[in-house]
Amino acid sequence: MKERSRVLVIAAEELRSKVIGYGSASELMFEGKQFKRVLSLRKLFHKVAIDYCERESKTGRFCLLVEEETLFTVWQTEPLLEPIRSQSAKINSKEVEALPRHQQNQLGTQSINSSRSQNLLPGQKTTAIETWFIERCQQALAYQVGAIASIYVQETLDKFPQITYHRLISELAAKISDPQKAEEFWQEVLTLITAPVKQKSSQTQAIAPFNPKLGSNSFPLKP
Repeated sequence: MKERSRVLVIAAEELRSKVIGYGSASELMFEGKQFKRVLSLRKLFHKVAIDYCERESKTGRFCLLVEEETLFTVWQTEPLLEPIRSQSAKINSKEVEALPRHQQNQLGTQSINSSRSQNLLPGQKTTAIETWFIERCQQALAYQVGAIASIYVQETLDKFPQITYHRLISELAAKISDPQKAEEFWQEVLTLITAPVKQKSSQTQAIAPFNPKLGSNSFPLKP
């Protein structure tokens, strides 16, 4: 087992020998701390998992990075979704809607809520994921795959009406054929999850304005 300050890296076999019922547990007690399972990534995204754990450790959390046969599983001492919801609740709705309509069209972010509602079955609830997060994911995906990002997002939301934050990220990353670009997408979106509110707002404002000379299928390059 390797320890990086508040980040513990351990093989699954070693953890199973120390924790009863590890394989099926969503929570576990390890070295006197209560951990909850929050994220699983393919080994291809090892650096993403490490970076995520190191960012989380700076907030005071302890992270347990478990190396499985084909995956890395991240456990931490606090649930991930609580800070997401508490932070997003503080974002002013005007900041979320600040993007010009033509810029939203350019990145394929318009009409997410309306189309999702039309495709739901009677009595079926929409996902609890906030709209701003879906839009940011779609923007990040558009930088990697182009205008088809809007189709990928819509198909994913239609297929998984009760999708979680992590499942959404995973499903969208799988649409990127280039492993390096897929890793960049993971890093960008995970940064959105853990970033302070001011940083999230500045990221929205940093998107380059639409250039009509480039056409509706062109996208600004990442800085």
